[in-house]
Amino acid sequence: HYESTLSKGELYQIHNDLFNSPPTNFELIESINSYTEAEKLIKNYRFDEATQLLNNSLKIFNKNRQKKIVVSILLKLRKIASLLNQDEIAINYLKSAMGVAKSGEVPIDFIIRIQYSLGKWFYKTEEFDEALSHFIIIVNFLEKEETITDKDDFLGMAYLYLGLIYTKQNELAQSKIYFKKAFQLGNSSIKVKLKYHLMRAKYYKSKDNLSQAQKSLRSGIEAVGLDYNEKKNSSILFDLVLELAEFYIHHRVDSKKSLYLMKKIEKRLYLDLKKISGIRRAIRWNLLMCDYFDILANDSNNSTHYYKQSQILINQLKKIGVLG
Repeated sequence: HYESTLSKGELYQIHNDLFNSPPTNFELIESINSYTEAEKLIKNYRFDEATQLLNNSLKIFNKNRQKKIVVSILLKLRKIASLLNQDEIAINYLKSAMGVAKSGEVPIDFIIRIQYSLGKWFYKTEEFDEALSHFIIIVNFLEKEETITDKDDFLGMAYLYLGLIYTKQNELAQSKIYFKKAFQLGNSSIKVKLKYHLMRAKYYKSKDNLSQAQKSLRSGIEAVGLDYNEKKNSSILFDLVLELAEFYIHHRVDSKKSLYLMKKIEKRLYLDLKKISGIRRAIRWNLLMCDYFDILANDSNNSTHYYKQSQILINQLKKIGVLG
């Protein structure tokens, strides 16, 4: 059976690239099959079963010193913990992954991903000096390194986070330098271009500078156009549109603009309901439509309809286990 598994290349081929050295025993083949099975379970929101399979595989791969796949499993476990809002567990997985990666034999792409995730985490928890150190490592490495997948995305996002951190620390000359670098990299990375406008808008909004927030949101949408439909980054466009629609519903009241924006993304938003992030966006969209009909259109029937739709989606998330 072991020979036939190898010769057919069943599943093993799929994650061939994750082995430090070719698998030499049946236990390893079984574990890679479990890893692949866990990926399917995650897609179907069966997180407990996936976690169990990944943890079992982790022990085998650790024992056989297969560091690449150990890091990959730790990143998957971290993703599950994040989805289930288990923040402390998620950060521990990340730190473990970094520990394994530092001991060598792990591709630089993995190390950059871990550094980036740690930087984002510390930014979110407002531990800015910690966040800074991770993003600076990324910048120092990627400014020299030519070959890494999604290099411009990671480098541009690191610049953007550094700009935001230095702004929050009131080091405005530094922040200006990094914002400029991020803006320029937006020319070769759509993700960076859209995130640049979205994250700066959210910062302005947090400081009650709503006119500047609106300006940023409009610039972000205009950068690609409302019909932009590249799957990889369309979710960032949806976030820009939802933020701007909220502005027109709650702040600078504009019934036509808000409804136009909301209707423009409705169909595409609903195509993304297989992902938890897609369900969350659809909840926000329905709650904003509820507000639109309540505040601007004085239409309680439609307002109630969209509120009920949002509750159906919220219940879906509760069933999956990602909402309390």
